[in-house]
Amino acid sequence: MTGLASLLRPDEDTGPQVQVSLGGREFSVARARLGGFLRLQHLRSDILKGVEARDTGAIVRAVFAFLHLSIGADLETDGTAPWTEVWRAYQTCESVNALPDGEQFNILNYPSGGKAPVWDFPMRSIVWWVHCFANAYGWDKERTLDLWPEEAVGLLQEIEADNWAEHEFQHALSQVAYVPEGKNKMRYKPMERPYWMQMRKGGPKKVQMLRSLIPVGAVVYPKGAPEEFAQ
Repeated sequence: MTGLASLLRPDEDTGPQVQVSLGGREFSVARARLGGFLRLQHLRSDILKGVEARDTGAIVRAVFAFLHLSIGADLETDGTAPWTEVWRAYQTCESVNALPDGEQFNILNYPSGGKAPVWDFPMRSIVWWVHCFANAYGWDKERTLDLWPEEAVGLLQEIEADNWAEHEFQHALSQVAYVPEGKNKMRYKPMERPYWMQMRKGGPKKVQMLRSLIPVGAVVYPKGAPEEFAQ
């Protein structure tokens, strides 16, 4: 399957490619498909954890692992390339592997926080993606991990919407969906929809702000802020 264009970006056969310099060598970096993209996201998470913990060793290890995976070659520059050059190469690799047009997928709207299940383990998300597409379409792991990230997210949104519709239908047939309301009267209690299905695309719904939450005094908005903010 390698070489197929994305469903959502049909004019892109291989995805963007960029050049990075490290230790006097030039490397060509191509955008990763889903399998590589998910591994890069795990490494990016390791970098952020290292930053939060102020663990420079963890940051350096994760950055070089990210570069190794992005470039797909032995860098041989761990102790020779200037850190500014290493970091610039990392930023370039991260940029080319960013999810394109991610804001169009409402399923990526999710609340912060939440606890991982007790059966969680490192890299479980990759197994979860393979399981999800195998369960929905009967695909093997090679076909799933060869998807472009944006088409994988788009398909996942349709899978989750179908699953929700099925659960909602089954719920409507169940007695637990109806609660007593007065004499000889029952009221249907719909299932609460997932966070992403309740959100408008592009962000949370606008709500009226309490006066107690409005800042006291003049509010100075940054240059270029949307006009409605300044009204």
